[in-house]
Amino acid sequence: MTISRATTPRLLGAPISTVSWFVLFLVCIDAFATTRLMGLSVAREVNPAMGWLLDTTGPQLFALIKIGLTGLCLLWINKRAPLQHARVAALVAVTIYLPVVGVHAITTKAVMG
Repeated sequence: MTISRATTPRLLGAPISTVSWFVLFLVCIDAFATTRLMGLSVAREVNPAMGWLLDTTGPQLFALIKIGLTGLCLLWINKRAPLQHARVAALVAVTIYLPVVGVHAITTKAVMG
């Protein structure tokens, strides 16, 4: 069964799948910047669960797990979530990760010069 264009969930005019790819891109930037800045001892992981994961697994595995878990959640949003839930989940993800990546950009510029 295919989803028609009329029932494809959209957020701000874009299909949820496009928004999901954007969120995944932001998560990749967040994971890389977090591990890089923590390696320089100028930042810490704010999320306690992710902080534990980072301490337990190390930076490379942390980044892979974080990106993988986010990818699985985004896949669920795209394939299984009811239309309204998909919109809300995508909006929440963008609302969280845009400022996080912005803070990483500011911090990285301040640290790296």
